[in-house]
Amino acid sequence: MKIEENKIIFKSLPEFWEKEYLNKKPYTVRFLDREEYYLLQKAIKKYGESGLLIDIKNIKSGDSFIRRIIDISLFGEFLNRYFIGIAWETEKNK
Repeated sequence: MKIEENKIIFKSLPEFWEKEYLNKKPYTVRFLDREEYYLLQKAIKKYGESGLLIDIKNIKSGDSFIRRIIDISLFGEFLNRYFIGIAWETEKNK
């Protein structure tokens, strides 16, 4: 994970990226380490959840897309890693 201003950047495997790009799977789940989680919380505090964007990059092709985040959920903390889910806006949920 990388954060640039109000944009959170993740890499995705091609088989997941295509579903995410086509909004068949308009969410991602990730494990973040303590530092990544802190940076995410800092971005949420600064921009608000709805002020954040997600940029998903295909690790094979390098293609990417950007969507507006509509929800960030913390599912739990396991072994000093934070299990989160991020959902983004689609035409259906505007």
